[in-house]
Amino acid sequence: MGMIPDKVYTIVFDLLPMIVLFCVVTILIRFITCIYAKEKINRSIKNSKIAILGFGRIGKMISYLLWAQGAKISVFTRKDIDCLWSELMGFDAHKTENLSAVAGVKDNNSFDIIFNTIPAHIINEDLIKDIHNSIIIDLASYPYGLDDELLKKYNVSYYREPGIPGRYAPQSAGEIIGETVINILNQEKLL
Repeated sequence: MGMIPDKVYTIVFDLLPMIVLFCVVTILIRFITCIYAKEKINRSIKNSKIAILGFGRIGKMISYLLWAQGAKISVFTRKDIDCLWSELMGFDAHKTENLSAVAGVKDNNSFDIIFNTIPAHIINEDLIKDIHNSIIIDLASYPYGLDDELLKKYNVSYYREPGIPGRYAPQSAGEIIGETVINILNQEKLL
């Protein structure tokens, strides 16, 4: 590998996806604060009712960090094992096929924010009627969670935000990654 010791190379590249995810979520929390201000929501993330659609790497990280800030998290996933993990982490867990039933309960005021991490049109017309007061933040890649035609038809607060760090704070994301890599190398006594 040249000048980079094998152990350093392995540590850095094994942890790099988690470091990048941490950067994404850190920037995302700042982004949510800006959305709350723009939408004139007069409270913080604490006690907000948040739905996370999808429980992959990004869904897990967002759920945990928003929960740590006091949000009430409901996770929607298609896999039984992900429902189990989300319950073990202390979140309300639901299958994605139950999304309409949970979001459609009129007395629960739906969700304040819905994060979609599933790259498929999971938010259909029936569902959007029940969640039209929610802020939808779509972090998924193409084809995203909401069809463009539905977006035009319904007046929803919708933010399509794939690739947040690279678009909003590339320098900060790079600095966080760099600092984290240096800290890991120092902990391993490789620097």
